[in-house]
Amino acid sequence: MARRPLLALLLCALAAAPAAAQSDSSTLRVREAAAALVRGNVDQAITIYGEVLEDKSLPNDRRATILNDRGVAFSRRQQQKEAIEDFNRAIQLYPEYAAVYNNRGNVLLGLGAVREAVKDFDRALLLAPGYAAAYSNRAGAYMKLGQIERAIADYTKAIELTPTSA
Repeated sequence: MARRPLLALLLCALAAAPAAAQSDSSTLRVREAAAALVRGNVDQAITIYGEVLEDKSLPNDRRATILNDRGVAFSRRQQQKEAIEDFNRAIQLYPEYAAVYNNRGNVLLGLGAVREAVKDFDRALLLAPGYAAAYSNRAGAYMKLGQIERAIADYTKAIELTPTSA
């Protein structure tokens, strides 16, 4: 009788093994894409991210992080429309992901949509109050809007959060 629960546990573990292997494979591929991006191989990174995104078993939060990363790659290739599309899809899947708002804000800022960028930086900071990069990015947006005092406050906060990078 004691063997049945053990057998059931073993069968469950074996059934989960392909999913775990697939997950490990996608993790390795995402790391490969990130390394390609760091080396400046943007096209390769975008291709790999796209291949990983074909995996229908990816959980929403994981899919969102990959879409965010591919959005960053599209942005580096000056394909802002595609970048924003990936960021928007990531937000739909995982609206609590602060980095995607920060990254979309950077693209919007570059496109001259400064007020929209500020809204994204605000959202990133609401989700992650200690996000120094979002403070710094919002400060840059405030500078473009001529809101110097707000910019100084945000730059100061960014420095407080990461004094070694000042």
